[in-house]
Amino acid sequence: AGAAHQSRRYDDGAIEDTRRRVLGTLASCYDFFALYAGTEGWTLEQKTQARPRPERSALDRWILDRLDGTAIACAAAWENLEPHLAARALDSLIVDHLSNWYVRRSRPRFWGGTNRPDQLDAFATLHEVLETVCRLCAPIAPFLAEDLARRLLPDGGSVHIRDFPVPAGRESGATPLECALQPVLDAAKLGRARREKASIRTRQPLQRLTILLPNLGHFKAFPHLPSPMNFERELMDELNVKEIVWEEDPEAAGVRT
Repeated sequence: AGAAHQSRRYDDGAIEDTRRRVLGTLASCYDFFALYAGTEGWTLEQKTQARPRPERSALDRWILDRLDGTAIACAAAWENLEPHLAARALDSLIVDHLSNWYVRRSRPRFWGGTNRPDQLDAFATLHEVLETVCRLCAPIAPFLAEDLARRLLPDGGSVHIRDFPVPAGRESGATPLECALQPVLDAAKLGRARREKASIRTRQPLQRLTILLPNLGHFKAFPHLPSPMNFERELMDELNVKEIVWEEDPEAAGVRT
């Protein structure tokens, strides 16, 4: 595709694809939130009833970590006059992390009310992510950002006069939780692609998934830190497999070199 600063032919199709894939996905995430907030009677006043961030589930803490990392990346991109890098960071957050993982894996938490504290955490987390993403998107998608931001915070005024989100005390670089979940996200993406290539639908269960993780020993050496194995159940549900085997040795994992 070439570097961002190089000349290229304008493509209506590419613009439409980005609008549908990124902005459409953001709007769909909001629609999901609004639907179940209305169904479950969640209101903005209940946001204060959510537990502090360190006490929430690993999934909540992870998406908030990803949100902070994206805010840092976007701020640096705008400071360096590189809007394409801000757009790429938002693309990854909205499509890969918020929609394809957090919302997909959190869906049961938003209905039923069997675990009310966890449900309140989920609503508060998703609301925070959506409202912050609106502020991050405002320079790129001003009209959509304004519309969603006013729905999320009716008394917050225009998104274009709200402060740009700057995470307090967060430096660049991935957190331990982000490092632990990234191999799981990669495995989910590759697993879905492999199923599609083999024409095996997700509803058909598979017996075993073997994952080659070259730094598996690192995670085992520091058991007090988050590990990809902590998210094994989520990955099994995502790919509909009965067992996951983690291997560090390519030969043991059956990888041909």
